Amino acid sequence: YGWRGWESEKDSRGRFKNWIEPKLGTMPMVRVTRDVLEDLVSFLDEQVSEDVIAAKTALNIWGEITAAFNIATAGKDKSLRILEKNPAANVPGPDDGETKQKPFLRPAEIIKLLSCDGPDGIPLERRQTYAVAIYTAMRQAELRALRVRDIDLEAMQISVTKQLRDGVEKERTKNGRARVVQIEPNLVPLLEILMADKEDDDRILSVGARNRCASNLREDLLLAGCDREALHVPKADKLRVHLKFHNLKDTCGTHMAVRRDPPQDIQWRLAHSDAKTTEIYIANAKNEAGANFGTPLAPLPPAVLQSPPGADGSATGGDSAGTTRVVGVDLAIANRSARKGSQRSRVASSVDSRPSSIPGASTMIPLENRGIAL
Repeated sequence: YGWRGWESEKDSRGRFKNWIEPKLGTMPMVRVTRDVLEDLVSFLDEQVSEDVIAAKTALNIWGEITAAFNIATAGKDKSLRILEKNPAANVPGPDDGETKQKPFLRPAEIIKLLSCDGPDGIPLERRQTYAVAIYTAMRQAELRALRVRDIDLEAMQISVTKQLRDGVEKERTKNGRARVVQIEPNLVPLLEILMADKEDDDRILSVGARNRCASNLREDLLLAGCDREALHVPKADKLRVHLKFHNLKDTCGTHMAVRRDPPQDIQWRLAHSDAKTTEIYIANAKNEAGANFGTPLAPLPPAVLQSPPGADGSATGGDSAGTTRVVGVDLAIANRSARKGSQRSRVASSVDSRPSSIPGASTMIPLENRGIAL
């Protein structure tokens, strides 16, 4: 997948080196038979049953194999076609495994996380990254690549066309499709701050190292007093997912479902290829959110609506808290708002039209009435 932009080359190489090469060795593709591949699938199922790898990891490994044989059989590049028959065709892949319950942040927990400032609190840049991740459902690599020119406050849209991983920017997203994210009205004040004093090609966020984002998030949640057990389950938990940065995307989907957004809007925001995946968030909204969930994707707290460190308002690339400028005193932000003309009143009207509270699960529109089959 690496050469097609769907996954990083590093991940693909790791799967091959750790799981495919030890079993297939240097066997030429023309000598790989259906029996060989069925044995490999059995091996992957055993590794999953023994908790050596996750079920999704096994499926990703199998995906690398089937993609390679598809290319060798019927790839667009005819020079790579070395097989007349695909030995992987119709071979059942590894078991899906049980679908684990995914964690999400409740409105009160989001406010706590984003408000945890001060010398001993969470660095401002990290809190702002969390806010944008939650309110846009953009992936970690997409957030790293986000530039001023990608954001259109007039149209209330963000164009997602790139990802930045391991220092390399790719003109593709994970699933290979460009998409447009509708901007939540309550996110506009923060985007204005992040865009102030920047050129169109400047990136607006400082996202931490890829291998630290998840652990930083878990530590920051504890620091902010968000100690709900579901947010801190161990990796060995067989029924629930160990919280990762990616679960901020899940948080956005759950909030949209609680807010009763149209299923198609949720699917598009989360970049789901299959509507069935989106149904999971809608089911969570009904069965897990509860009557006292709070206001989904509520107005951001003042503590996060401050200019990033640096005299020019640019992201520093690190996690230093630095000094901040309170909203309202930054002339550049005021000028940007003035240039937007009537947008602010339109945004305010949109915010005012949101319900002040979210009805409980018992008053939500039944899933069957929304065209969703569970």
